[in-house]
Amino acid sequence: MQAYSALAGSYEYLQRDYDYEKWSHYLIKNLTALPNLKGVDVGAGTGIITRALKNAGFDVCGTDVSVEMLNTAISLSDGIPFYLQSADKFSGFKGL
Repeated sequence: MQAYSALAGSYEYLQRDYDYEKWSHYLIKNLTALPNLKGVDVGAGTGIITRALKNAGFDVCGTDVSVEMLNTAISLSDGIPFYLQSADKFSGFKGL
């Protein structure tokens, strides 16, 4: 996704009108009912949702196809692992 590569540094600023906080609360509310708080944010982009899940106590990592988006995610995330992987080729991770 070359289009996202150019936007990586400004993505969160450009998306400020999108209610990620509301979406995060919805996900957290519904996911906490599951028995396992481990997961992968496929197509994590800059890691907005990934960070919210981590802050809510989930053992989470993120994947994305854009190196630039992942670099931004890594720089904004305190120790959350991110992996370069295409969503259409996602096959999971052992141990999750």
